[in-house]
Amino acid sequence: DHLRDVCGLPLSTYFSAVKMRWLLDHVPAVRDACAAQQCAFGTVDTWLLYNLTGGGGGGGGGGSDGGSSGVHVTDVTNASRTMLMDLATCQWSDAALRFFDVPAHTLPAIRSSSEHFGTVARGAFAGVPLTGCLGDQQAALVGHCCFTPGDVKNTYGTGCFMLKNTGTRAYRSTHGLLTTLAYQLGTDAAPVYALEGSIAIAGAGVKWLLTNMRMAADVAELNELAASVDDTCGVCFVPSLSGLLAPHWREDARGTLTGLTQYSTRAHVCRALLEAVCLQSRDVLDAMRADARGELGLTAVRVDGGMAASDVMMQIQADLLQVDVRRAADQEA
Repeated sequence: DHLRDVCGLPLSTYFSAVKMRWLLDHVPAVRDACAAQQCAFGTVDTWLLYNLTGGGGGGGGGGSDGGSSGVHVTDVTNASRTMLMDLATCQWSDAALRFFDVPAHTLPAIRSSSEHFGTVARGAFAGVPLTGCLGDQQAALVGHCCFTPGDVKNTYGTGCFMLKNTGTRAYRSTHGLLTTLAYQLGTDAAPVYALEGSIAIAGAGVKWLLTNMRMAADVAELNELAASVDDTCGVCFVPSLSGLLAPHWREDARGTLTGLTQYSTRAHVCRALLEAVCLQSRDVLDAMRADARGELGLTAVRVDGGMAASDVMMQIQADLLQVDVRRAADQEA
């Protein structure tokens, strides 16, 4: 937690700065490029913007300064996930840069989430302005129109990601969550913050049951099996197949399946997996409530992602959270 007060994140290989440090320590070509000031780091959005605006040898006047090379920029939401951005200033933190020994000249300029980043340099969309950039989970928060402090969205993808809009205040988590930027919609707009809890295994657990354990032929059958029983009959599945993320942060955790009896069936195991994802989401929401100290109300959780299509799972989730679960018409919101 050495840098948590600065960047809102725990020290983890999950974030970019540790990867940058590893590359500088172990890849001579990266180290040499850095020494020659020829190295440029960035998250995926930075790479996309660079190439779209004419970088990578494509030419074309895409730079926001009118030059011929691509822009090297990122937005506040993506920068907030590197462990290098100061949440208070929305600029690179001198303390974090010193801690990781990452040269500032290797990093992209930090911009708001909604401004002119450059123009597409070539192809069918040449000349089209690029004016929006958000991290994936923050984009889902905006997609659900979670613009009011207290609004929560939960995305059930390969993993599960819950974000709570905390307004212009950055709540420092003491319950295992991440403090992050939600969005900044314009250069003159105040940055809006969020609390986030990430669950490692959600849809990946479904895939594991289908392909590794052959519990069902497909997702539809898995949901039918889960709905065919009223409860798990005591079966408990902890799907920590790649460790546990928020709020526990245990990389050494391993999956466990307990409570099996001679009456247990694959239907109970399938339902136990769906319950496990919902229970972990309840853990995260409880942590959010504790971090906000009751200051941010909640009436509903907006949901999207592949697992949100499961009626039985969403009912389990609503029962556990004791709030309305509102499923987007477009599950990829």
